[in-house]
Formats: sequence, structure tokens, C-alpha cells
Amino acid sequence: MSIRELTCPDHGHPVGPDDAYCGICGAAVQIPSDPTRRPWPMLVPDEEPTLAGIA
Repeated sequence: MSIRELTCPDHGHPVGPDDAYCGICGAAVQIPSDPTRRPWPMLVPDEEPTLAGIA
């Protein structure tokens, strides 16, 4: 896996691979889509809570 050098589109400031904005001037950074990067996992309840067995 190679580390991609990212720079601020407005001024060429160095930007980290996970930064959405430049830390120096605040410009939005367009991060190229990476097919190996997974989105945040969706939180889905295992099952609906029921009152069975409680009463």
C-alpha cells in the first residue's frame, strides 16, 4: 500500500490522507476515491426489542 501525497488545491499545502480540509488555510480537499477504503459501518439492531418473557 502506498501513501499518496496530498496537497491543498488552493495553495499546495501538505494535507494528511484523512483530512477533508487543509489545516493551514481551510480549503476543502478532494480526496480521490479509494476502492479499498470502506465506509463507516452501519449500525443496525440485531432484532426489535420485545416484551416477550418480561411480563
